[in-house]
Amino acid sequence: MSTPKVFKKLEEFALLVPVPFYWADLNCIVMGVNEPLTGLCIDKNLANNLIGKSAHDLYTPETAAMIEEHSKLVMQTGKKLTFEEMYILLTGETQHVIATRSPLFEDGKAVGLAGFLTDITASKENELHKEQIKEQLKFKKIVDQAAHDNVQSPLTILLVLAQQCSGLTKEKVFEVLKTSTAFIPVSIYWLDTNNKVVGANKSTVEAIGGKSIDDFIGKTPYEYYPHEMADNIVQHNNKVMRTRKVLSQEEPIKDATTGATKYFMAYKTTLLDNNDEVIGILGASANITAEKEAENLKLENERQKAKIEEQEKFGEVVVQMVHDIRTPLATMGMKLQFYAKDMPENMRVDMNWAVTNIFDVANDVLDRFKHDGKDVDLEEEQRPSMISMMLSQALSAKRYQYKDAPIKFVDDFCQGSAFVFIKVQSSHFVRMISNIINNAVEAFEGKKGTVRLGLSISDGNAVVTIQDNGKGMPKEIVDKILSDAHVTTDKKDGHGIGLTQIRETIKRNQGKFNVESTPGEGTKFILTFKVVEQPDWIAAVIKLNNGDTVVVLDDDTSIHGAWDDRLKNCAGIQIKHFTLGNDAIDFINAFPQKDKIFLLTDYELLKQNVTGIDVIKKTDIKRSVLVTSHYAEKKIYKLLVENRVKLLPKQLAAEVPIEVCEAKTERCVTNSDKKCNKVSSSEKVDVIIVEDKRDLADTEGHFFENHGKKVAVYYNPDDLLKDTSKYDKDVIACIDHEFEGNKLNGFDVLKQLHEQGFTRLYLFSGRTFTKEEVPDYLTAIVKTDIDALTKLAES
Repeated sequence: MSTPKVFKKLEEFALLVPVPFYWADLNCIVMGVNEPLTGLCIDKNLANNLIGKSAHDLYTPETAAMIEEHSKLVMQTGKKLTFEEMYILLTGETQHVIATRSPLFEDGKAVGLAGFLTDITASKENELHKEQIKEQLKFKKIVDQAAHDNVQSPLTILLVLAQQCSGLTKEKVFEVLKTSTAFIPVSIYWLDTNNKVVGANKSTVEAIGGKSIDDFIGKTPYEYYPHEMADNIVQHNNKVMRTRKVLSQEEPIKDATTGATKYFMAYKTTLLDNNDEVIGILGASANITAEKEAENLKLENERQKAKIEEQEKFGEVVVQMVHDIRTPLATMGMKLQFYAKDMPENMRVDMNWAVTNIFDVANDVLDRFKHDGKDVDLEEEQRPSMISMMLSQALSAKRYQYKDAPIKFVDDFCQGSAFVFIKVQSSHFVRMISNIINNAVEAFEGKKGTVRLGLSISDGNAVVTIQDNGKGMPKEIVDKILSDAHVTTDKKDGHGIGLTQIRETIKRNQGKFNVESTPGEGTKFILTFKVVEQPDWIAAVIKLNNGDTVVVLDDDTSIHGAWDDRLKNCAGIQIKHFTLGNDAIDFINAFPQKDKIFLLTDYELLKQNVTGIDVIKKTDIKRSVLVTSHYAEKKIYKLLVENRVKLLPKQLAAEVPIEVCEAKTERCVTNSDKKCNKVSSSEKVDVIIVEDKRDLADTEGHFFENHGKKVAVYYNPDDLLKDTSKYDKDVIACIDHEFEGNKLNGFDVLKQLHEQGFTRLYLFSGRTFTKEEVPDYLTAIVKTDIDALTKLAES
């Protein structure tokens, strides 16, 4: 590339310029300089050889980067710019200049820049020197004022003392310090250059726990402090002497008398003699033990708070993970039900056992992270309790406790026992069942076995049986148990463990028990309790009237789907779903006929400012049921009684009978016995499935077909959207959440179906959704929720 003509013209112009002048190309490479600029160069080796050099050849990287940045700014703006710049040469020397740069153009294009430099090094250094003198005078004034006012600050005292020792001989310095510090109430000490104590005042001796200063004279910190503490002090002392600066640091020390750790803020400066030679250090320390302990306590509290927050976050992750791991169980559960008739019995039993165990583990993890772990109330009062729920609670806990043992737990509850009550102390009852099951497990001595928990109703009594096929007990042991005699607690005998608690619970709660056992065959405990009348706060049946609007309030979207399955086919009943309590309150209070409202509400609405009880109070709905998993908590029971509200354990929502009465005839139809307005046709498609994973799609299809449904399966959502005109608007549409390689997701597809008038819309997913994520017109079902899928298939 030819040299721009403007550069050649500048060679003639440069001879006439009396100040340092240069020009450079677009890469900031010097193309020419005048003689005054060569005189500006401190590095004389480069003065006559600047052509072809860049800023990096002349200055440190930081200085070169600054020059390049300013030059690029000139080229970008196309304007002349002036800068005050400090250059640090590769020799380490410094220049201060005023740099003016202008862009160079030729034929309308930028080809480089020209620069003028004015050396201001001398005036700048003089300015800095004046500033230093000004700061020194200011500092001296502060020190003098501190000495005059006798300010008792360790730092100010240190500075005053150091000033007093300035210009003295070594001997005189130490003499002045000894005289001046005797009555200062702050710890003052001075050491020589070898870190040996030369002197200290009385406050120092008291601070470190010595009897007199003579105990420390001539010693280094290593001789009266632990090695780690001494290292910290000596390293700091050496740094003070090396830098000749006033430095401070926090220093823990060990009291020589008590052994307790104290904390001091230490300020140190060098001691100089009249020849400006370092002769040691001077230190002043303030006791900050109280402040430090308070700070440590605060930090510990903050650490504990952070730990709790971390545990809570971890708990949220674990809970979500538990929900997520149920995804592969969906396919397994459906395949198991579909192919069960073709499986050998032992394989079917084993697979059922595996699925049950996984769910028990999941339930145990959820229970650990959703409860506070408080002990049960051992002095609780007797009150009506649902025996089926207490037995299920005990059995679920035992399944997880013995998950690694070769034991099978089987529940055998008779039909109609779900809403049976007995009057007991519920926590004692559960502990009793737990103890009996523990006895049964011990009887197997590590071998395989089965524990069967049964419940039947006979002659007004609830009969509980806990039966095992273990080693059994001899007759004399059984007789001792039945006669309240003392029984050994040796585990190898397989009996006696928790027997006292069992007897006390039976006696306290007016129950009866019997024991049947045969050596080598097993043992059966038979517990009998009088059935009591259902309390008026239990919702053993849901009674609706034709024309009612049922309001379902729950922050768990899967519950809405369950209620849809129970209610949506009932003639004359409208359903309105809410996940937010305040939204439900607004809807109910604005409803023109509140006597036509029936409210089904959860108690605990997470991250909301209302509970289900609050909703009932604020709407004054007389026909309402609290549907909650916390049915056994004392505070819930108290609220039920105080507010005359009925309760339904969420676990029994699928079993509670529902009666729909016609307003004129009062004729009621119970949907536990009869489906409402169910339409059936061999030619009609009952279920549409859209799932891009073919194996899972086919499995879901087989699952619904196994329940008597006619199914249409699609692997691509676009194919369904082309065929929607083929199907009735009440067909069950089960749409996967995500489709690989497709811009549509399940929400998009369901929205289009909703806009076309389809009413039974379900989103299938491997995870749960927040209430805000799911529109009211659809129900989200976790693929692992076999109960929900079964209810949907049977609807």
